Amino acid sequence: SQREYHQARCLHDASLARLEEKMTANEGMGMRIDCEIAELSGICKGLSNEMQTQIRRVSDLDQRFWDRQHQLEEDLIKQICDMEHSIQKVPTGMRAVLQAIQEQHKGLARR
Repeated sequence: SQREYHQARCLHDASLARLEEKMTANEGMGMRIDCEIAELSGICKGLSNEMQTQIRRVSDLDQRFWDRQHQLEEDLIKQICDMEHSIQKVPTGMRAVLQAIQEQHKGLARR
C-alpha cells in the first residue's frame, strides 16, 4: 500500500541521512586526525633534532674532558720526573757539602 511504501521510504531516507551524517563526521574526524598526526610528526622531528644537538654537545664535552685529563696526566708525570731528578741530585750535593765541611775541618785542625 501507499502508506507502507511512504513509511518505508521515510525510514530509508532517515537511515540514509544518519549514514551521511556519520560519514561527514568521520571525514571531519579523519581530517582532524591527519592534522594531529602532522603536528605530532613535526614535534617528533623537532625532538629528534634537539636530541642530536644534545648528543653532539655531550660528545664534544666528553672529548674535551678526556683531552684535559690526558694533559693533566702528562703534566703530573713531567712534574714527578722533574722531582725525581731533583731528588737524585740531593745525595751528590750532600756529598759535595760534606766534603767541603771536612776540608774546612781539616784546615782548622791543622792550625
